[in-house]
Amino acid sequence: MNGQQIKHFPEFLLLQEGENFITYCNSSSTFYNLQWYKQRPGGSPVFLMILAKGGEVKTEQRLTGRFGETKQHSSLHLTAAQLLDAGTYFCMSKTATICW
Repeated sequence: MNGQQIKHFPEFLLLQEGENFITYCNSSSTFYNLQWYKQRPGGSPVFLMILAKGGEVKTEQRLTGRFGETKQHSSLHLTAAQLLDAGTYFCMSKTATICW
């Protein structure tokens, strides 16, 4: 365990159909790669995308993931929200391992 702490915000957001949505993920240390997921109530997490160090922006259909300048935060943008987009969005990170 490396002690990395990740915080997500906003924790809850109510949208109208067709509105845009943005959520953030902040870390206490640098992200080397970052995965975004969505989970519907009672369901399993569904993989959305991976951001790797060196790739600042990635777009998948109506979703755009971005790293912040310092690589300690990321954002996920969803355009034109639909009913099927309802759920909990979260990120997970793997940190680099150095072997000697």
